[in-house]
Amino acid sequence: MSTKTLVTALAVAAVALPAATASADPASSIKADLSQLTADVTSADSALTADLGKVTADLQAGYASAARTDMQAFRTDRQAKFGTAKNDLEQLKSDLQAARAAKVDLSALRPDIQAARDAMRSARQDVRDAAQQARQELRDLRGSHDGGATVSPSSLANAGAAGNAIPAGLPGSTSK
Repeated sequence: MSTKTLVTALAVAAVALPAATASADPASSIKADLSQLTADVTSADSALTADLGKVTADLQAGYASAARTDMQAFRTDRQAKFGTAKNDLEQLKSDLQAARAAKVDLSALRPDIQAARDAMRSARQDVRDAAQQARQELRDLRGSHDGGATVSPSSLANAGAAGNAIPAGLPGSTSK
């Protein structure tokens, strides 16, 4: 056997072996997908909740421009984290379809699937609660100006661009 043939045979075996072992046990690949999805959702929960916490703190302090910057960071993180979780979910769906096509009994995975669902549900609720708190702080900021004057989002944006915590023209603003 020539060296070239031996190297080719080893290369083919190196490529085929992981594929064969992955398809040999679809349940383990599904379990790995669930773990990866749960880890990514938990990571997203931590990052997004922290971003919304910063927005809330900025609004409590009256820093409109910092709140706008932190909100943009939240949106960017949300888009990136959502993309990662969506890819994980697509991989999980693909592996589930392959397992069903191979007529693999998935009943042993039910506790793992339920735990992943519970973790995702909890993470989603954490982010919703943080978003609700940030919205409430924005409402409080809008209504806290002398006599409950309403502050529009566009005036907050203009105040943030000017570096003022309170939009111009309202009592307590630094510019008139």
